[in-house]
Amino acid sequence: MHSVWHDAWWLSRFELFKMTGLFKLIICTLVYLVFLIGFSNGSVNTAMKILFDFVFLTVVITLPYSLRSKEYQLTRVSGDFWGCSSFNFLQEQPIQEDVLLKSRFLSNSVLSVITNLVLISIFLVVPSKLNSTLSIGESIVFLLFWLLIGLMMSFLLSAGDVGDVISMTKMIIVSIITYGSILAITVAYYFYIRASLVEGSIFLIKNYPTVTLVSAALLTIGSYLYWYRYAVKRLRTNDYL
Repeated sequence: MHSVWHDAWWLSRFELFKMTGLFKLIICTLVYLVFLIGFSNGSVNTAMKILFDFVFLTVVITLPYSLRSKEYQLTRVSGDFWGCSSFNFLQEQPIQEDVLLKSRFLSNSVLSVITNLVLISIFLVVPSKLNSTLSIGESIVFLLFWLLIGLMMSFLLSAGDVGDVISMTKMIIVSIITYGSILAITVAYYFYIRASLVEGSIFLIKNYPTVTLVSAALLTIGSYLYWYRYAVKRLRTNDYL
């Protein structure tokens, strides 16, 4: 097991150097940061709170993936088969199945952590109406909590890199549902709880920090186990020829 993870990390490090450029990461992160700080310091009406939640969740979930270069993103390979060209290439090489899959999960996890660490850390440092209520310890818990949320999404994307047969119509529908779900969650949460989703996470962190962090960690572990098994199943059933 140690050898598998060691080899997976070696392959993952090689991929990370080619996945995205530092300049692109900095520029994209700062652009999103301007939006987030602007929203958080704007008027506290319902629309602004919902819009802030939508942008914040979209950034945490999709920004790490959008920073990847084209060969490391999900694209149409041939016909209705969608996959990641870099993964398809490595899949044809004499690399163990476990090493290949674990390297993909490691690469996406590291990219997610680095991207969100930069974004959320700066967001916590720059004064705003939301972070002004957090102590240093609570800020650290807030950072860890949202890093775990980002990791859950990175596991899903890692499983997606293995590839699947999906029609263009279905791909469009899935994309609409994905972003629509993010918006629906933020709207439903606000009207049910009467607070924004980010405000809700701050409330949990301030009142139940240990339970909140442990629950997020357990969900992250469960997410990894589920999507890893899914990736193994797809790898063994996909026709890459």
